[in-house]
Amino acid sequence: MKITARRLKDLLELVQPAVGGRKAKLPVLTHVLFQDGRLVATNLEIYILASCPEAAGERLTAPFELLQQQAMFVPDHFQLELAARDGQLLVRHHDGLEAELASVAPDDFPPVPEGALPGGGEVDGDAFNAAAAFVHHAAATEEARRPLTGVRLALGDPLELAAADGFRLAWHRLPAKAGHLDAVAGRTELLVPGHAVRVLMQLWNKVGGQVSGESEADRVGLTRHRDPGVAFAAGLVRPRLLRISYGPTRADFDLGDTRLVVPLLDGQFPDVLQLVPATFQHAIRFHAEDLRRCLNQFQKLAQSGSSIVRLQWEPGQLLLSVSAENVGQVRARIKADITAGPPGKIAFSWSFLHDYVKVCPPGWVTMSANARQQPALFGAPGHFSLLLMPMTVSD
Repeated sequence: MKITARRLKDLLELVQPAVGGRKAKLPVLTHVLFQDGRLVATNLEIYILASCPEAAGERLTAPFELLQQQAMFVPDHFQLELAARDGQLLVRHHDGLEAELASVAPDDFPPVPEGALPGGGEVDGDAFNAAAAFVHHAAATEEARRPLTGVRLALGDPLELAAADGFRLAWHRLPAKAGHLDAVAGRTELLVPGHAVRVLMQLWNKVGGQVSGESEADRVGLTRHRDPGVAFAAGLVRPRLLRISYGPTRADFDLGDTRLVVPLLDGQFPDVLQLVPATFQHAIRFHAEDLRRCLNQFQKLAQSGSSIVRLQWEPGQLLLSVSAENVGQVRARIKADITAGPPGKIAFSWSFLHDYVKVCPPGWVTMSANARQQPALFGAPGHFSLLLMPMTVSD
C-alpha cells in the first residue's frame, strides 16, 4: 500500500490511545492492523478504527512504535510504501529509506467486534463532548469500586451523564435539541469506562464529525452563503453528530470516519442522586471566572500543603484562602451575592474544586450549602451540577 508520510503520521496519532504499551501482555497488542480500508488498534480494553482508503484490499500488521518512528522523520509530502514480506513489514520511499520491521501475523491480531447492535441513536457530538469533559473528572480510579470507575449514560430523553467517586458527584443533562438515546431490552443505562470516555473526548476534539469527501460547505448545507459564520448565525449549520450504538456488553461511538468500540462495565451504578439534599440553608452566587482565577493563583501553595481551600461568605463578597505550613498563606476575595441564608464558611479540596471550575461554563455559579460537614451543590447554567463533600478543618 502507498500512503503519504503526513497521512500515516496523522492516522498513527489518531489510534495511539488504543495501542498496547511496552508492558502489554501480548506482543500483538503493540501492533496495528491495516485491513479493508481501515487502520485498527486495540489494547483489548478499547478498539479504535480509523478510515484508511489507502489500505483497501490490504491485510498487514505493523509494529506501532517502529513504524511511527520511521514515518516521523520523513517529509510530509513523501510517499511511503508498506508491504508484508516473510513475516516482516517492509517500509520504503524513493529517497532511499528501506526498513524491514519484525511483525506479527495478521491472523494473530484480535478480532474486531462487528455486527449490528440493538440500540442506538444520534446526539449532538459537541454537546455530548462538553458534558463528558465536565463529568469524567468525578469518576473513581480504584478498581475495587469498578462501577464507579465509569461514566453513566442514563438513557432516555433527556440523556444524562453522571460520574461519582464517593467524594463528589457530577452530572449533566443534555438539552432536548441535542438528541437522546432510547432504552432497549430493559437496559436503561450504559456504564462506559472512564478512560474510554477520555479517549472519546480526544478523538472528538481531533476528528469529530469528519466524513471523507464532505467539505465544510456540504456540512453547512449552503446554497447562497459560503461563509460558515454567516450560515451558523442563520441557523443553517448542521450539528456534528455522534452516532452511539449499544448492546448488552459493548457500545460503539461512530465519529464519522473514526469508530471507538468500548466494552461496557458490569455492575450497577449506585443511585447517587439520592444524596442530593432536598433543601439548602445557604445560597451564594458568584462568577465562575472569578473563582477559576483565584484557584489558579492558589495552585502552588495548595499543592505544597493540605490542598484545602477555605471559603467564607459575607454580604457582597466571598473570601477564599489557602495555607501551607512553613510555606505561607494566600487570601483573595471575589464579588458574590448571598441569595439565601446568613453568612457562613466551608472548606473543600482544592483539586476537586479546581476540576469543576476549569470545565465549568462561563457565567454565574450558585453554591448551595447546609452545615459545614454536609455536601454542597454547585450549579452552573445549562445543568452542569456538582455535589461536593467538604473537608473537615478547625477554625
